[in-house]
Amino acid sequence: MRVFNLAIALLSLLLLTTFKSDLPTFREVEWGMSQAEVKARESLPLDYEDSKGVMAELVYRMDSRYSPNAEVYYLFPQNRKNRLSVASYLYELEQPDARERLTEYFHRRLNRLHGKGKPSTNSNLPGYVWTEQGITLINDPGSQAVVIDFFDPEYLRYMYP
Repeated sequence: MRVFNLAIALLSLLLLTTFKSDLPTFREVEWGMSQAEVKARESLPLDYEDSKGVMAELVYRMDSRYSPNAEVYYLFPQNRKNRLSVASYLYELEQPDARERLTEYFHRRLNRLHGKGKPSTNSNLPGYVWTEQGITLINDPGSQAVVIDFFDPEYLRYMYP
């Protein structure tokens, strides 16, 4: 009986490990991590941290060939027990034509990886959406940036049941 229980435990551990490795990741972090866990894994220099309010965040500076000012954002909603639920790349570009070119470049890349993205329905934030993958690509004229958001699938199911 002990051998059987040990075999079941090992099989369960193997299945759990396999499932865990199939979860979506963003920059070597995993959905549902705490701020401390993300900070321990992220290799970029921390630029800003806020643990208060309804949306805690970590912001990192990133060197990028696409923008002189690029950042990585990690968002931890309070209603999700301050667990990682949204992660983003933000590329600041003042010139509208530069933002448009970068948006189209990322659109082509994301289409190759995830299939054809649908145009955003928000006319103030032109871009594309990959609903099943939880990805949005936005050319944000207000912040003069191109933003790629990645959403934890569990967070999306929570927000849009």
